[in-house]
Amino acid sequence: VNFSDCKNKSACLGAYGEDGQFSYTGVCADGYEGNLCASCSGHAYKTTEYECLDCISTAVSILRLTLGILFFLVIVGLVVKNTVSNATNDRGLHSVYIKIFINHMQIL
Repeated sequence: VNFSDCKNKSACLGAYGEDGQFSYTGVCADGYEGNLCASCSGHAYKTTEYECLDCISTAVSILRLTLGILFFLVIVGLVVKNTVSNATNDRGLHSVYIKIFINHMQIL
């Protein structure tokens, strides 16, 4: 017979539940389920320490995604504006070639 330790000791309550009933797979704390209480139940996710944490709301996820996209677009806009304004100068042509070379190296 092989016995395995729980990955998260606080999630595994033992073989007997609060009602005194024996369970072959063990009794898990609230929010945990499965063998060795290694799975999260409900609307939760597992961390690298095998802890289950509640997921953030959909509204917060959409807000974070929207802010990330807006930040990215602002950065791209600033780079394009800088490139266009520097391209008209004689000295600015050198920076355009450097940016083209860097972009080429990133693709490779």
